[in-house]
Amino acid sequence: MSLQRLDKLTSIAEVNEEVRNSDELVEQAEQIINAYIDQQTKAAEQAKREAEKITTATNSNDTLDLQPSDADSYGATTATDTLKVAEPSVAKPKAKKVVTFDTGSIFKELGDSSYLETEDELEAYLSALKTQLSGLIASNHKVRIK
Repeated sequence: MSLQRLDKLTSIAEVNEEVRNSDELVEQAEQIINAYIDQQTKAAEQAKREAEKITTATNSNDTLDLQPSDADSYGATTATDTLKVAEPSVAKPKAKKVVTFDTGSIFKELGDSSYLETEDELEAYLSALKTQLSGLIASNHKVRIK
Protein backbone atom coordinates (compact mmCIF):
# COMPACT_ATOMS: atom_id res chain seq x y z
CA MET A 1 0.00 0.00 0.00
CA SER A 2 2.77 2.44 0.93
CA LEU A 3 4.81 1.50 -2.13
CA GLN A 4 1.82 2.12 -4.37
CA ARG A 5 1.39 5.56 -2.82
CA LEU A 6 5.10 6.31 -3.26
CA ASP A 7 4.99 5.28 -6.91
CA LYS A 8 2.44 8.04 -7.55
CA LEU A 9 4.59 10.81 -6.08
CA THR A 10 5.89 13.15 -8.75
CA SER A 11 7.87 15.83 -6.92
CA ILE A 12 10.53 16.18 -4.26
CA ALA A 13 8.13 18.23 -2.17
CA GLU A 14 5.66 15.33 -2.11
CA VAL A 15 8.42 12.89 -1.10
CA ASN A 16 9.56 15.24 1.67
CA GLU A 17 5.97 15.51 2.92
CA GLU A 18 5.73 11.70 3.04
CA VAL A 19 8.98 11.54 5.02
CA ARG A 20 7.66 14.10 7.53
CA ASN A 21 4.39 12.21 7.83
CA SER A 22 6.21 8.94 8.39
CA ASP A 23 8.28 10.51 11.18
CA GLU A 24 5.08 11.68 12.85
CA LEU A 25 3.57 8.20 12.55
CA VAL A 26 6.65 6.64 14.14
CA GLU A 27 6.46 9.10 17.04
CA GLN A 28 2.74 8.34 17.51
CA ALA A 29 3.48 4.61 17.51
CA GLU A 30 6.19 5.11 20.14
CA GLN A 31 3.76 7.08 22.32
CA ILE A 32 1.21 4.27 22.08
CA ILE A 33 3.85 1.66 22.92
CA ASN A 34 5.11 3.69 25.89
CA ALA A 35 1.55 4.17 27.20
CA TYR A 36 0.97 0.42 26.95
CA ILE A 37 4.21 -0.28 28.82
CA ASP A 38 3.12 2.14 31.56
CA GLN A 39 -0.27 0.41 31.76
CA GLN A 40 1.31 -3.05 32.02
CA THR A 41 3.81 -1.88 34.64
CA LYS A 42 1.05 -0.39 36.79
CA ALA A 43 -1.04 -3.56 36.45
CA ALA A 44 1.93 -5.72 37.48
CA GLU A 45 2.63 -3.49 40.48
CA GLN A 46 -1.03 -3.66 41.52
CA ALA A 47 -1.04 -7.47 41.20
CA LYS A 48 2.15 -7.65 43.28
CA ARG A 49 0.62 -5.46 46.01
CA GLU A 50 -2.50 -7.63 46.08
CA ALA A 51 -0.40 -10.80 46.28
CA GLU A 52 1.56 -9.30 49.17
CA LYS A 53 -1.69 -8.47 50.97
CA ILE A 54 -2.82 -12.08 50.61
CA THR A 55 0.46 -13.52 51.89
CA THR A 56 0.57 -11.14 54.85
CA ALA A 57 -3.02 -12.02 55.71
CA THR A 58 -2.28 -15.77 55.71
CA ASN A 59 0.99 -15.40 57.63
CA SER A 60 -0.20 -12.80 60.10
CA ASN A 61 1.07 -14.57 63.21
CA ASP A 62 4.69 -14.77 61.97
CA THR A 63 5.29 -18.15 63.62
CA LEU A 64 6.24 -21.52 62.27
CA ASP A 65 3.91 -24.39 63.09
CA LEU A 66 6.34 -27.26 63.68
CA GLN A 67 5.30 -30.61 65.05
CA PRO A 68 7.65 -32.25 67.56
CA SER A 69 9.36 -35.33 66.20
CA ASP A 70 10.87 -38.37 67.82
CA ALA A 71 14.58 -38.17 68.47
CA ASP A 72 15.00 -41.62 66.93
CA SER A 73 13.46 -40.59 63.62
CA TYR A 74 15.90 -37.82 62.80
CA GLY A 75 16.47 -37.75 59.04
CA ALA A 76 13.86 -40.42 58.36
CA THR A 77 10.87 -39.73 56.19
CA THR A 78 7.43 -41.20 56.46
CA ALA A 79 4.78 -41.83 53.88
CA THR A 80 2.76 -38.88 55.16
CA ASP A 81 5.55 -36.36 54.52
CA THR A 82 5.01 -34.45 51.31
CA LEU A 83 7.35 -32.04 49.72
CA LYS A 84 6.09 -28.98 47.98
CA VAL A 85 8.11 -27.92 45.01
CA ALA A 86 7.86 -24.33 43.95
CA GLU A 87 7.02 -23.72 40.34
CA PRO A 88 9.98 -22.30 38.51
CA SER A 89 9.44 -18.70 37.74
CA VAL A 90 10.34 -17.59 34.27
CA ALA A 91 11.47 -14.01 34.30
CA LYS A 92 9.83 -12.12 31.50
CA PRO A 93 12.04 -9.51 29.93
CA LYS A 94 10.89 -6.08 30.95
CA ALA A 95 9.60 -3.92 28.17
CA LYS A 96 11.58 -0.75 27.70
CA LYS A 97 10.14 2.60 26.79
CA VAL A 98 11.29 4.01 23.49
CA VAL A 99 12.91 7.43 23.47
CA THR A 100 13.71 9.26 20.25
CA PHE A 101 16.97 11.12 20.56
CA ASP A 102 17.92 13.90 18.16
CA THR A 103 21.70 14.03 17.96
CA GLY A 104 21.50 17.51 16.49
CA SER A 105 20.22 18.86 19.80
CA ILE A 106 23.58 18.11 21.42
CA PHE A 107 25.39 19.77 18.57
CA LYS A 108 23.25 22.90 19.04
CA GLU A 109 23.98 22.94 22.78
CA LEU A 110 27.73 22.88 22.23
CA GLY A 111 28.05 25.91 20.01
CA ASP A 112 26.75 28.24 17.36
CA SER A 113 28.62 26.68 14.47
CA SER A 114 26.98 24.29 12.03
CA TYR A 115 30.24 22.46 11.46
CA LEU A 116 32.82 20.46 13.35
CA GLU A 117 36.19 21.90 12.48
CA THR A 118 38.64 20.64 15.09
CA GLU A 119 39.44 17.44 16.95
CA ASP A 120 38.53 19.19 20.21
CA GLU A 121 35.05 20.02 18.89
CA LEU A 122 34.65 16.43 17.74
CA GLU A 123 35.73 15.06 21.13
CA ALA A 124 33.39 17.44 22.97
CA TYR A 125 30.47 16.40 20.75
CA LEU A 126 31.15 12.67 21.09
CA SER A 127 31.62 12.96 24.85
CA ALA A 128 28.33 14.84 25.28
CA LEU A 129 26.57 12.38 22.98
CA LYS A 130 27.89 9.38 24.92
CA THR A 131 26.87 10.95 28.24
CA GLN A 132 23.30 11.55 27.05
CA LEU A 133 22.89 8.12 25.46
CA SER A 134 24.43 6.32 28.43
CA GLY A 135 22.02 8.11 30.76
CA LEU A 136 19.02 7.05 28.70
CA ILE A 137 20.17 3.43 28.48
CA ALA A 138 20.98 3.34 32.21
CA SER A 139 17.43 4.52 32.94
CA ASN A 140 16.11 1.44 31.10
CA HIS A 141 15.10 3.04 27.79
CA LYS A 142 15.47 1.92 24.20
CA VAL A 143 16.93 4.76 22.19
CA ARG A 144 16.04 5.56 18.61
CA ILE A 145 18.58 7.95 17.15
CA LYS A 146 17.23 10.57 14.84
